Amino acid sequence: MKSFLVVAALFVAVASVAAQAADVTGKWVLTVQTSAGGGTPGNPMTADEVAAKALDLMAPILGDGRAKELIAAVYGLDTFGPVSGLRRLVQA
Repeated sequence: MKSFLVVAALFVAVASVAAQAADVTGKWVLTVQTSAGGGTPGNPMTADEVAAKALDLMAPILGDGRAKELIAAVYGLDTFGPVSGLRRLVQA
């Protein structure tokens, strides 16, 4: 079995990694690259993905209807009116 050395070609940026490995002769035998996970600066979530994640997290506590109403209120915050109106939506 060959011994493998990980060479200095390791780059880490947010959640993205690229690595190369060589055997003891210096021959490149493995290259691996992963992309940034969803929701990181390198791979941001869309507004629909954020809303779906928020719904998944809030619905068990607030109920499906109120969670959807809160998400709509946050996305329309510039036209929502007084922010104090959000209190009713966020109280469990």
